[in-house]
Amino acid sequence: MEFFNYTMVLMSVIVGLAVAHLLQGVAKMIEAPERHKLYWVHLLWIVLMFHNALFWWWWEFGLSQVRHWTFELYLFVLYFAVLLYVKHLTLAEIGDILGVSESRVCQIHTAMKKTLREALQADEQLFALVA
Repeated sequence: MEFFNYTMVLMSVIVGLAVAHLLQGVAKMIEAPERHKLYWVHLLWIVLMFHNALFWWWWEFGLSQVRHWTFELYLFVLYFAVLLYVKHLTLAEIGDILGVSESRVCQIHTAMKKTLREALQADEQLFALVA
């Protein structure tokens, strides 16, 4: 068995757990709709996270073309799969952890993206040199 096959099994398990975690959050919302009011933003988040997991899993098949695996590449793939699992919390779950509403989670997420975008624009020339 090739190294890719071992890696793919591990990553597929992690991505599968991420999807199961996301679906478990959806099931909780369906079981107790009075606890979590569904907003269109929340539903959009769930759909995007589901697609994100599927596209990552599909992208991993492209790694079968890699002939020489480095430890850094392996760590990147593993790290990204774990981040994918952690990221698949529903907005309601994130709100419960932070002690804020779902809409506040969206506001925080937007503010973080804006801050990150501004920070990366300062390094735009550096990225141009590297690419």
